[in-house]
Amino acid sequence: MSDLRWIRSSRCPDGHHCVEAARVGDRVLLRNSTRPDAILGVPLDQWRRFVLGLGDTLPEDE
Repeated sequence: MSDLRWIRSSRCPDGHHCVEAARVGDRVLLRNSTRPDAILGVPLDQWRRFVLGLGDTLPEDE
């Protein structure tokens, strides 16, 4: 999993203790920057609903 492109939350002011996300196919992987070995995977459609429910916008799909 070292070749994944992890994106850090824009709400992470100090660069530590941040939520990071990486997209793999139809899933989004989530981890805490201080515990990169503990990864949670969720379906992409559920992640989209969660983010949109927060009132944020989604970045364009790559």
